[in-house]
Amino acid sequence: MSAAEPATEQAAANAQWARMLVDELVRGGVAHVALSPGSRSTPLALAIAERAGVVGGIGGAKVRGRDDIPAAAHPDLALTVHIDERSAAFFALGRSRASGRPSALVCTSGSAGAHYLPALIEAHHSRVPLLVLTADRPAELRESGAWQTIDQTGLFRDFVRWFFDLPAPDPADLDGGLRTRTVRLIAARAVAVALTSPAGPVHLNVPFREPLVPVARLDEGMSSITSSAAEASPRSPVEFHPHNVFRGRPGGASWTVSAATVRTPTAAIIDALAARCTAHARGLILAGTTVAPLRHGDAWSDAVHGLSKALGWPILAEATSGLRFGPNALIPPITGYASALRHAPVRHDPGNAPDAVLRLGASHVWKHVAQFVDEAAPELHIVLDPEGTWDDPTRSATLRLQSDALPTIRMLAERVAALPAPSRSRSQANEAWRERWAALDRAVAMERALACAETTSGSGKMDDAAPSVAPFYPALLANLPAGTLIWAANSMAVRDLDTFSAADPRRLYALASRGAAGIDGTISTALGAAAGHPGPACLITGDLAFLHDLNGVGVLDGRGGPLTGVDLLAVVFDDRGGGIFELLPVARGDRGAFENLFATPPTLGPATACRMVGLAHAVVTSPEDLAIHAARWRATGGLRVLVVPIDRAANTQAHRRHWARVATALDRPTAPTARDGGDTPAVDPSDLRGTTGALGDPDAARDGGERRAIDAAGTADVPGAFDAPNCFDAHNGVEDESG
Repeated sequence: MSAAEPATEQAAANAQWARMLVDELVRGGVAHVALSPGSRSTPLALAIAERAGVVGGIGGAKVRGRDDIPAAAHPDLALTVHIDERSAAFFALGRSRASGRPSALVCTSGSAGAHYLPALIEAHHSRVPLLVLTADRPAELRESGAWQTIDQTGLFRDFVRWFFDLPAPDPADLDGGLRTRTVRLIAARAVAVALTSPAGPVHLNVPFREPLVPVARLDEGMSSITSSAAEASPRSPVEFHPHNVFRGRPGGASWTVSAATVRTPTAAIIDALAARCTAHARGLILAGTTVAPLRHGDAWSDAVHGLSKALGWPILAEATSGLRFGPNALIPPITGYASALRHAPVRHDPGNAPDAVLRLGASHVWKHVAQFVDEAAPELHIVLDPEGTWDDPTRSATLRLQSDALPTIRMLAERVAALPAPSRSRSQANEAWRERWAALDRAVAMERALACAETTSGSGKMDDAAPSVAPFYPALLANLPAGTLIWAANSMAVRDLDTFSAADPRRLYALASRGAAGIDGTISTALGAAAGHPGPACLITGDLAFLHDLNGVGVLDGRGGPLTGVDLLAVVFDDRGGGIFELLPVARGDRGAFENLFATPPTLGPATACRMVGLAHAVVTSPEDLAIHAARWRATGGLRVLVVPIDRAANTQAHRRHWARVATALDRPTAPTARDGGDTPAVDPSDLRGTTGALGDPDAARDGGERRAIDAAGTADVPGAFDAPNCFDAHNGVEDESG
């Protein structure tokens, strides 16, 4: 045997090891790999590129240029390349969240993997399946001072569901024995664990010894590497694998199939639950963030609305619940509850307190809503917890159901519908309860429509800046195609979407990263979600979140070109800093310190940043302009950014003015009280369109011009309008909610 043969065999072992690992991940359900360049991960990078069809290998094709590369032999794996591991991880997070199929992350050894941590924290808390493959030096080089070598075992600690440190491949492993089978088993198990409830990230550490690949034959693809080893070795891998380890199980099956099961309550539990729910006429269904609509389509909203109709309980639907946008004709969801519950008299009115609550999806974005439920202390407080997360920030749930949401809701609705009809008095009480919340919602809807149509001047501090974000939301939503996935950034974007969006019969999907609720990775996550969603996507964000992840736009496809086939409209509300801090107590102090330490206005604006990185963009200053540019994007697709300058001071006043007007409307005699079910006549907010600005007086349209005084700061002399707890006031028992 020549001196070169051991090196050739080592390179072949690396290549075969990597190919088996990648093949088994794909068999388990991995549909995409986000790769970051590096040396130690070379065997993995080439195996992935071969599987994705962007380098020659299976057919023996040579790689001399992108135009010469043949079509993918296995089009079941997509590949994107990211120079920044942090962006790669958030892109994979968004793609997995939108598609439901896990993405894999691959990087080199050393500190590279550490950049994955922020996205893995979000994936852990949002229950998003991810596979993390960190290449590593072999054990003999650890703690030796070798370059780019750190202790990668347990790198992500409790933020991954499982960790395994694979052995470094050895030429002896080409015999198809136990160690070879271990590679496939570990890969199959990794995907299964990532997908099993509670879903989340899994970390595989994958060491390789040098030579990583035979450099002289690198241009011939992966097949040349393994074939050269077979020629040099007396043990052909094809002849020594009794279990077909190298080729894998027939039919594309995983080495060890992990069968998924549907978890539903027993008939006895459903019977008991139906009896307990129907004992309460005053119940609420709280619907928080969930991916269920993306997984089940209209079946999700049909099931929840069916349960709402059977029980007579209103649905308080967040914008990201999947119940606000789409067919919901049975019982329209309550969309203005958060604004209504900011008003202390509404929040503390015993007539509004529920006796029973069923919470679906994640805990609510508004702390004061959760606090309202906590203070109401309902006798029955159910949390449907399919992932077993014990997500209950107020620690007030009386019953937790760890079962799959859709079949459980369907079973409960069917059982309730099969019970004897309620008594006349019970039916009247139930109808009064529904009307009470509907009346609150109509009052808020009126004020929301007026806020979205209002045209007022800004503070004069920011030229060409709009005084409020509110009018842009209906303009944007009306111009998004049906089936669009909306990704709302944290901080103000997700809250403004909830505040200023009404129910819409068109099917739109809305999501946000509410696991850890940070602003990091916003662009990357939205791009990944757009790549994983079959339709168009729209990102709504502020300027700081946009600039924080600007390098996320540098994603490439596996052939070295820009990412294609992704239709994403990014709307950036540029208020020159962190607008949410304006609504926190810290804004009342020294303004110089506030601007420097909290608002932090960036020196580089979003429009300038877009020019710097070559992003197609436009600056829009009115809802009409936004509608025009959104329509153009609908026709062309691709990635486009719309920057909307917002006067931060005026926008803060507009928010406070809106909440004060909501409080005024709810204080009118026609608003529901504890003594009746409410008799506010139905008002279609669309009737109010065109009654503001140049076309009319919004005050006259609202109440004949009579209203309580609103001062220059946008606050009102409405009793209880901003006292006791609201989500932006730490002085009233609610902590800072800037996420």
